[in-house]
Amino acid sequence: MSVRSRIAGLSTGFGLALVWGALLGCSGPPERLEVVTGLAEARSAVALLALGPDEKVVGEDYRPSFETPRQRPLSRDGEPTLAGTTLRQSLRPGPLVKGLPLLIERIWKLHGEAGWRTLAPVRVVPEDRPFELVYEIGEGVDPAKVELSARAFLVPPMPRSRVLDDLVVGEGFALVGAFGLDPVARGLARRPVVFRIVARVDDDSHVLFEDVRDPASAASFRWSEFRISLDRFVGKTVHIEVSSALRLEPGDDPAQEVGFPAWSVPTVIAPQPPEQREVRNVVLISLDTLRADYVGAYGQPLATTPNLDRLASEGALFETVYTTYPSTTASHMSMLTGLYPEVHGVYGPTHSLPPMLPILAEVLRGRRYRTAAVTEDAMLAAAVGFHRGFDSYREYKSSDRLTEGHVGEVVDDALAWLEKHHRERFFLFLHTYQVHGPYTPPPAYDVFTAQPPGLKEEFAAVRRGYAGDLLYTDAEIGRLLAGLDALGETERTIVVVTADHGEELGDHGVVGHTWYVTDPVLRIPLLVRAPGLVPAGLRIAGTASLVDVAPTILDLAGGVSGASTPAVQGTSLVRWLADPAGASRRDRVVFAEQMTRTGHTRVMYRGREKWRVGGSPGEAPAFFDLRASPIEHAGAADAARVAEGRALLERHRAATEEIRITLGRPKAARAQVDDVTQQKLRALGYVEE
Repeated sequence: MSVRSRIAGLSTGFGLALVWGALLGCSGPPERLEVVTGLAEARSAVALLALGPDEKVVGEDYRPSFETPRQRPLSRDGEPTLAGTTLRQSLRPGPLVKGLPLLIERIWKLHGEAGWRTLAPVRVVPEDRPFELVYEIGEGVDPAKVELSARAFLVPPMPRSRVLDDLVVGEGFALVGAFGLDPVARGLARRPVVFRIVARVDDDSHVLFEDVRDPASAASFRWSEFRISLDRFVGKTVHIEVSSALRLEPGDDPAQEVGFPAWSVPTVIAPQPPEQREVRNVVLISLDTLRADYVGAYGQPLATTPNLDRLASEGALFETVYTTYPSTTASHMSMLTGLYPEVHGVYGPTHSLPPMLPILAEVLRGRRYRTAAVTEDAMLAAAVGFHRGFDSYREYKSSDRLTEGHVGEVVDDALAWLEKHHRERFFLFLHTYQVHGPYTPPPAYDVFTAQPPGLKEEFAAVRRGYAGDLLYTDAEIGRLLAGLDALGETERTIVVVTADHGEELGDHGVVGHTWYVTDPVLRIPLLVRAPGLVPAGLRIAGTASLVDVAPTILDLAGGVSGASTPAVQGTSLVRWLADPAGASRRDRVVFAEQMTRTGHTRVMYRGREKWRVGGSPGEAPAFFDLRASPIEHAGAADAARVAEGRALLERHRAATEEIRITLGRPKAARAQVDDVTQQKLRALGYVEE
């Protein structure tokens, strides 16, 4: 592949990169950078049907993009017909695609199989009549068991361009972004795509960047980031245009060639005012399925978490914290919005966050943070809305990553990103399933042999594996913390470690979490280290919830002048720092819930008092005093305490309805997750076959 680059102050490379409105660092005592301008209202050199920025996934990395192909509807026209090993399906185009070129992905699967099989895409220009797609299904396949599907994307016209807002350039201004080829065209695109950025000053044009991506190279289907210095234009008004065009050969018919370039939305950044340079970075780490009592600092006698224990000793440990839901999607959405599931509405990976509800990354990006996430997909799928506000949202989506956690890769990616962006003001979110079942720690960490007294061997084996996976996870968190230290970022970075929920490990004769509202499932850890803001070694009493994480981070992080804070149901725990004992806070009540086919369970906690209401038909309300009976085998049926729980629930319902009205009565939509994610959900036990 011939690649030609003409670059002024530019470095390119593949890998995890961030491109939307955030900060780019330089050596220092850190001179922080902030967003000056983003994409202008589309002033295109060609007629475009795409409308504004969207999210584009290239590889496993979602980024804001204005080049996202728009999917177009197709409808079946009769049943498929069979000829040998070929199935033919007649389709009818939607009303808006007549005469327009479409790229159509053909996919099929056998009934009962989890995954779809993808055939090479085809190019079609439909008229106002049905057209036919051909599916080769191979020998030995029963066509009666085959399910067909197709996805149609409008082929983008080429060449195409976008223009940024006019800009008066100051000292230290730079243009940042990323580019690549959209994987949707893999197998159909033949010709290289030329990516170009031009600056126009008065009557002169300056090529700032030009590069070529060839669809014959797999590396072209990854994001490649750039940074371009604008120092040569200081004091001048600059018009910046980004464009892409096919590199055609003699005899090519431009109407028959496709390119599918992908540009992340570029942004101009500049040094921020000195008064903003003390605003803190944020690292939020979610250790899926980590119950509080397996952390040493919470009293675990096994040496499972030496690095988390050290983190706790350098900051604050919140002693009594509860999740909002015993499953990953709903609880993480509470963590990142500050809202209970009854308000955000995202109970599982088939729900999508309502657009009027901001998520933590959106708020921090509005405060001029770089925002990045490295997650392990499935229950945190981008389609649910978790990607919103992130300049880069990385998922591990390949089908060979189905059940075992990949905390080592998560930390590798995080450290690689920090190496590039640590001088910027950043928010980095990490999530791993490493502590989630199945419990299969690497041999070097499978070191726990103790047999808890009175526990069946099947549960003892589960606990040993769980502890080993946690020890491995802790070691990787230690590697991340060491990386922050080596980069000189420890003193100005807030580190928050928590979990989405805990896990039953035989405590009540079961293993798992989704179906249980017991204390081992609902009680989670919360550790916060922020040198200079959070005194070291604090143990903070009071009843806290996962909905408190987002407002606490926003409070600690600070922000730009005029930055808004969204309406939430959680509370900032920062005000608790000055009064760690906080006896009055033990009266605070927090809530959790669980929905199954047979009922809706509500749980209220006040310190170590617990009420459970609802559930399966005929299940009686119960009260638990977990100080007197921490095992929680049976609840008291005391009428007065049960009535107290009902009253607490009614007050919560009224407050929930009030905030729903304030937020415009949000309602979650249906989310469409991809097939690999569906496979992972099945493998993790969240979706039935």
